[in-house]
Amino acid sequence: MDINVSSQIVVQTAAQWAADTTVYSEKRILVTSDALYTGTDQRKFKIADGVQKWSDLDYMPIAQTLAEVLANDNDTNNLDIVSPNGKSIVSIRNSDIRLLHDDGNDSELYLHSANATLKTATGGFYVNENTLTDTKFVQIKTASTTIQHDTTVSVNTPSVNLPQETASRVAIIDASRNLKAADTTTYPSLTELTYVKGVTSAIQTQLNGKQATITTGTSSQYLKGDLSLGTYQGYSLNSYLGSVTLAPADATTYYFGGAFTNALTTTAAIRRLYIPKSGTIKAAYVTFSQTAGTAETSTISIRLNNTTDTTITASVVNNAGVTTFNNTGLSIAVVEGDYIEIKWVTPTWATNPTAVICNVLIYIE
Repeated sequence: MDINVSSQIVVQTAAQWAADTTVYSEKRILVTSDALYTGTDQRKFKIADGVQKWSDLDYMPIAQTLAEVLANDNDTNNLDIVSPNGKSIVSIRNSDIRLLHDDGNDSELYLHSANATLKTATGGFYVNENTLTDTKFVQIKTASTTIQHDTTVSVNTPSVNLPQETASRVAIIDASRNLKAADTTTYPSLTELTYVKGVTSAIQTQLNGKQATITTGTSSQYLKGDLSLGTYQGYSLNSYLGSVTLAPADATTYYFGGAFTNALTTTAAIRRLYIPKSGTIKAAYVTFSQTAGTAETSTISIRLNNTTDTTITASVVNNAGVTTFNNTGLSIAVVEGDYIEIKWVTPTWATNPTAVICNVLIYIE
């Protein structure tokens, strides 16, 4: 049986095949042949399937052993394993191995003696094995600023280093969801953050349970049991001239205070009236009871610590059964432990009073 070989083999130039939309019958051999055999498709052919046109068919692979490829010691003679659609290629060369997929971005995994590189034509990124140290690590070298991963990333490492960030700062996720060192003008420093170490419950709850700020009062106020402010009401001390009626002498200075005696005394610092609480003597109220004498005036004073005299009044008269005097404008500072006496300087009477009793009430705030 005669076979018409020319009818089974169709030969055209690359340009002709590019324009040819014919669907050739099954098992025809379709060959590219340019005049100078310089096209990239030389030494390749396709077999028609009766369904697809030339551009949809895949080239038939050319057998070549890996040993033959490596023996060539150059990049022009290599072994390519091509996918049926021609878009994915495994290229084995003497110096490297490339996995290439033409998806519009020219994605490529490139393995050679110094590096393992993954890249794309649109910027992509590179992963390089560092060959300068015995301990290998992976570096990301790229102009791209984003590495994305849609699921969990687990890092089992002693540390994660961010050399572009400021050391010894609190790490936060910022508004752009980036891991950053926190600015201490807005966020707490590490020192400030350690202040909450040891806290066992919500701090705000603890603060809410504490006493509220106490309002500052004045020197005349005090803090009451219900934590409100009260005003000091002061206290009083009584000073007595004597325990029985006495007859004062003319032009004589008498001292009396806290201790009873049957006789008037002209010696100071004996009948002391001690101050139990610090404050200010604000007022003194004087009452005399006597058998009236004549109306000559005398002076009655407060003597502090047997040193300083402050006049209560210089208008004392003993010319009636009862005479009273007061001074509400006093301001004598006293402290706990001080003592006072009442000093009375009598006049020279025409007729002396007799059966004299005197009481002096001292008010202190």
